[in-house]
Amino acid sequence: ISNTMVSVLKTPVGVNRLLETRPKQVTPAAGALFAGCIQEKKLRKRLEQLAASFFREADSFSEETDAEVLGRLAPLSREFLLLIADFAQPKKGEQLDTVALASEWLKNLFLGCAEVDQSVAGSGTSAFGSERLHRWLTSSHLDVACLEPLDTSLEKIDAASKWTPGVHPPPSSVLGSGAYGCVFRARDKQTKQLCAVKQMM
Repeated sequence: ISNTMVSVLKTPVGVNRLLETRPKQVTPAAGALFAGCIQEKKLRKRLEQLAASFFREADSFSEETDAEVLGRLAPLSREFLLLIADFAQPKKGEQLDTVALASEWLKNLFLGCAEVDQSVAGSGTSAFGSERLHRWLTSSHLDVACLEPLDTSLEKIDAASKWTPGVHPPPSSVLGSGAYGCVFRARDKQTKQLCAVKQMM
């Protein structure tokens, strides 16, 4: 996956391809044209920075295992999810799934490039449909300090503002508990990703 992404993004139109293949939810807010242009420029700048960071990491890869590569790219995974959380415009009442949007975006990019460049197509689309992509996107999407417990309707719990890691979460967020801990419903405040968190007590 990383080799394919490098070959796609290092082209002169790499960032343009990223912008062209993004999911429809990752667009400037409708309404003000001027504000939309500013948002588009900010998105482009963030994508350029992310691509540069990816190149720096990818250029230093050697014969590493998948786990080692995932570990090295984990911070970039979080940055990509943060970018999506910052720019996505979910429909009213819709929960934002940054991992799903990121997967869709990267698959769109790869498939779009495969139509234009047969060397990209030759590397196979299975890498972008596999669990590897999902593992990369979820490798670093949780920051314990950014978690907020949620109730059954996936709303933030007022008492959760006082919650900190290591403290028992609010009862309405708990999915289950046992002798050694509990599992509770939470959201990463930055990436907007929903998750079940196992906390040992």
